[in-house]
Amino acid sequence: MRSELRVARVILSLALCGVAGAAEWRTEKIGVRVVDDAGQPVGGASIGMGVTGSGPKGIARGFTDTNGLFAAGFTMVGSLYLRAEKPGYYRTSGELWDGPSSTERAPPTNQYTVVLKRIVNPVPMVVRDIAAIMPSLGKPCAFDFLAGDWVAPHGTGVVADCTMVGWKDVKGSRNWDWKCQLLFRDNSGVAHHRAPGRSSLTIRSDHVPPQEAPAEGYDRSLALEESFHTGVSRYESAGPNDHWIFRVRPVTNLEGRVVSAHVGWIEGAIRLEGRTSETLWLGFRYHLNPDPHSRSLEPKGR
Repeated sequence: MRSELRVARVILSLALCGVAGAAEWRTEKIGVRVVDDAGQPVGGASIGMGVTGSGPKGIARGFTDTNGLFAAGFTMVGSLYLRAEKPGYYRTSGELWDGPSSTERAPPTNQYTVVLKRIVNPVPMVVRDIAAIMPSLGKPCAFDFLAGDWVAPHGTGVVADCTMVGWKDVKGSRNWDWKCQLLFRDNSGVAHHRAPGRSSLTIRSDHVPPQEAPAEGYDRSLALEESFHTGVSRYESAGPNDHWIFRVRPVTNLEGRVVSAHVGWIEGAIRLEGRTSETLWLGFRYHLNPDPHSRSLEPKGR
């Protein structure tokens, strides 16, 4: 009887060891290839990588080789983060992998490509944080981007760079719709650019838009909409990863080509709120290049 019990204990111990071995976290060699925004390898870039929940052993630091490559081994117990930087480039950082699930112990790839945007032509830029209530609903309200305000008599603005028209329908705190449309003049407008927002955990560059505003491809209108109804998910036509490059006050030559204009970019979503005011409240942040002869979107001295 005692011998049978000893055998049973041995079998149980072996079984438990097998379970423990199956649950061990995998050690993976994770590599990154760092390139610039033209696709060329970036050697000598400083790399910091780490896995959450693994303490000091889960951190690796070093530099890319001449081919832009860096690799390190990690026990994949948590999310994988990276920071890549080099003088002359904008830093890129964030989350490469969001951690293991019950069925996945390692990232889907062992080789990541990371882009470092080149610093090309930084210029002094005007930054505006707008929190404004529309003067009225259903009627065009003119906005001055250089002044960052409504055009007189509703504000200190002088030039109508665009007009905004707002609508709303509020039936209760959990039943509402509001809309706003931005309308621009000829040869002005907005160009959509999608990139991770500042609140996003995904990998992102410190400089979100391209280094230079496009010469063409601007839409003269931008329609925004938000709604919420009981039992229905909240709807927003734009999110934090949606950005817009804008162009205002264009000057054209005899051939109709734009030879100068003010450009800038709206950082993230234009937020709408219609429950706390008689009209609509708008909130957004934008960067504006005050030099009409430059299309640079890179802020100097950030």
